Amino acid sequence: MPAREFVSAPALLLRSLLREPHRRAITTADGVEITAGDLAAATCRLAHELLARGVGRGATVTLLTGNTAEALSARYAAGLAGARVVNLYDGMSAPVLAEITASVETTVLLVDAERHAGAAELLPLIDVPTVLTLGPGPSGGAIGEDVIAASAHRPAEEPAVRIGPGDDLGIRHTGGTTALHLVDAIPLTAVGKPDRKRLREAVAAR
Repeated sequence: MPAREFVSAPALLLRSLLREPHRRAITTADGVEITAGDLAAATCRLAHELLARGVGRGATVTLLTGNTAEALSARYAAGLAGARVVNLYDGMSAPVLAEITASVETTVLLVDAERHAGAAELLPLIDVPTVLTLGPGPSGGAIGEDVIAASAHRPAEEPAVRIGPGDDLGIRHTGGTTALHLVDAIPLTAVGKPDRKRLREAVAAR
């Protein structure tokens, strides 16, 4: 009996979008409507661009982003490439965000338009191999290259990346009133479900 194909959560979402490509998937804060097909295509192109830049299984993509369509696409593109995702939440101080960025060994930092100001505070505090913007950045490219523009020529199909149940979907930090004190790796099992047992064992071992 052939083994059941493992499908990650980002790939499941992508395939779901493609079942009804003309359906509205997102309405931005500016009222722009993005169809499921357009979102899927942009996500695939970005995944291919990340792979071309060496971002794949075992890499960490850290997101300094707000609630934007570009951020959503980047999250799933990183997953399609096999990378784990870390979110730098708004409201945290730049030193705390720098600590998180370093602790997860960030491979690439992606910044969207909502967090350009935060990036200006964070970048002097971190040493990250690659920093890219999701869309046009400040004049002069002070933050980094626009990775969405760079991905425009990439294929609009799901990349052929073999992701397994032992790969991590993301890393989540928790903290108390004074400091960060726990890092949870979020693993996957069949059909993209978090492996709760493995996660509990990892937490118990700390």
